[in-house]
Amino acid sequence: MMRLLHVILFASVLILAGNCGPKADQGARSGSTDAATPNVVRIYTHRYYTTDKQIFDQFTANTGIKVEVVKDTDQKLLARMQAEADKPQADIFIASDVIYLEEARKAGLLQPFSSPILDRNLPTRYRDNTGHWAALDRGAVGLAFAKGKVDLSTLYVYNDITSPVWRGKILLGDPRKASNRGLVAGLIAVNGEAATAKWLQGLVQNSVPGFSAASDFDLIKALAAGQGNMALVPSSTLLQMMAGGNPDYAKPAESVGFIFLSFADRTTVFYISGAGLIKDAPHRDLAVLLLEFLTSEQQQTAFTSATIDYPVNPMTLPHEFIDNIGGFYEIKKSLNEVAELYPAADRLMQAAGWRSPAQ
Repeated sequence: MMRLLHVILFASVLILAGNCGPKADQGARSGSTDAATPNVVRIYTHRYYTTDKQIFDQFTANTGIKVEVVKDTDQKLLARMQAEADKPQADIFIASDVIYLEEARKAGLLQPFSSPILDRNLPTRYRDNTGHWAALDRGAVGLAFAKGKVDLSTLYVYNDITSPVWRGKILLGDPRKASNRGLVAGLIAVNGEAATAKWLQGLVQNSVPGFSAASDFDLIKALAAGQGNMALVPSSTLLQMMAGGNPDYAKPAESVGFIFLSFADRTTVFYISGAGLIKDAPHRDLAVLLLEFLTSEQQQTAFTSATIDYPVNPMTLPHEFIDNIGGFYEIKKSLNEVAELYPAADRLMQAAGWRSPAQ
């Protein structure tokens, strides 16, 4: 019944979204807009999904506000925002990970924002402590494994994968990826540097020598090809391969499973993608209206359908494919605390010998 309800909600999302916000031509919320373009919101985003255009088109249909999108990598968008700091050319920065939002905040490129609707849509744990950014979806790095090659009864907590029994069995991806950096930063936040350094040493000792992968999808393909027994990947990786309809990805995914690892208290390090409101944004109030829309119950279904990550609005049902891996309990450390530890994570990974393909 729950899955049927999800399908009905997802099929109806663009219709139901009409109730998510007032019409922009009322003018009450557009006091900070530029006179030449009074009904425009401009977004800098890392996302390239076709579903985003559908979401933004629906927002325009509901409100009369046009959405302009500029796509690039997080790093290039940050550089562009810095270059435009004296005269911002965009209103919203959508980033793939909390670290980029925190870099923008610390550089003075974001401003705080809030509204009763956002407060209703988002639990406080998905907001910046100072209100400069908000999560849009979430997930966790877990353990992908080759079916038939792993005894799941021996795997539960993070330390289990450092056992010598897995020597030469683990495929590691690029340590520069935000998901891997965030995992190690979260381990530091909970266990401290000394314990995390020891964990990394065991992990690297158990890795497949000389292996490298260009992407997390390639890690799954390598598992399917018998190059290793397990790999650390974001929760969305396997699900995207299963749901995408491309046999080059779907077929390898059939032979790979996924579980979440946790600490002794059953909590798991998690990641987010999110959005910040750019400082001195030319269309501040309209941008807040769009952020309310993106975090609404209905639009969270559409927004997370592309990534197959977990929604941040607690009223939104997860994508049906998430039934394949289940859920997780989040660590109690704030996202701000974890983001502060990314540099320490980089240092510990380097010291343990977890190298990027270029190294």
